[in-house]
Amino acid sequence: MLKRMLQPLVICLLLSAGLGVALYLLAAYSFFDFYTRLIVLACTFLLLIAVWAAFVAEWREVSRLYRAKQEEASLQAQEQRQLEEQALRDAAALLNGRDSSPEDPS
Repeated sequence: MLKRMLQPLVICLLLSAGLGVALYLLAAYSFFDFYTRLIVLACTFLLLIAVWAAFVAEWREVSRLYRAKQEEASLQAQEQRQLEEQALRDAAALLNGRDSSPEDPS
């Protein structure tokens, strides 16, 4: 699961770094008038939030799929054990049936 999440994490961190640089430049220098700068800063913050929200959504989806896969493997292992136990009971019943059957001495 961690291997699958490494690429989205790296992408998210790179986008966050780029947005951080953009925020610094917008906050430190006056490229725009006050209201335009305020709107651009707000949009940049919203984009940063959207990037991390997408990462969290991806993490939750991968976690859900991983848990479902583990549950499926557990159910298959349980079914396999039940089949093996039934096969052992059937074999024991066959052996007991042969041993308890009366043998004809003649």
